[in-house]
Amino acid sequence: MKKNLRLLSLVGGLIASTSAFAGDLTISAQKVEDLLASSQPVAAYDALLEMNDKVWAKLPLKIRNAQYVQEIYAFRRFKAKEQAVFKPNESHIIYAEPIGFTYGKDANGNREAGFLIDFSLSNAKGEVLLQRSDFLTLNLPLGANNKEVHLNLTVDLTGLPEGQYESHYVIKDKYSEKQDKIALPFSIAQ
Repeated sequence: MKKNLRLLSLVGGLIASTSAFAGDLTISAQKVEDLLASSQPVAAYDALLEMNDKVWAKLPLKIRNAQYVQEIYAFRRFKAKEQAVFKPNESHIIYAEPIGFTYGKDANGNREAGFLIDFSLSNAKGEVLLQRSDFLTLNLPLGANNKEVHLNLTVDLTGLPEGQYESHYVIKDKYSEKQDKIALPFSIAQ
């Protein structure tokens, strides 16, 4: 009975906090609508950006659209790799879009996003062949609270014999405890 009451209390608290946040967003959305109705498009856009920042801050770190590519030009502009088959000694280029990361500042006080990336490699049986913590550090300079951010990961697996593999990445937010994982299967073949 006590467990049920605790669970009920926890659920009630979660609903109340979610409702409070949803109410805050409803108020923000109404502010945008009111500003548009009163012919204040710049102020409406600024209010929309402020609302977007509120939502962003509540998101967990998630990596979307992670895939092997041949080249990366810009956010959502890349030449996709049709199959995840690599020749021996061919570099792996990975495009990924992080959302929900925390904004920070570099040593000079400039706004940036920062990521620490752990890497591991497993074979077709799931056995871990290679594992490296903080394998890669990425610091992305930002002019504002940019959200259209992409990661460009290049991994050199020179010497890996032909076969089936899976690469695993833990992307850790440099400015918070947020993190997400991605796994990308691939094969090495002539």
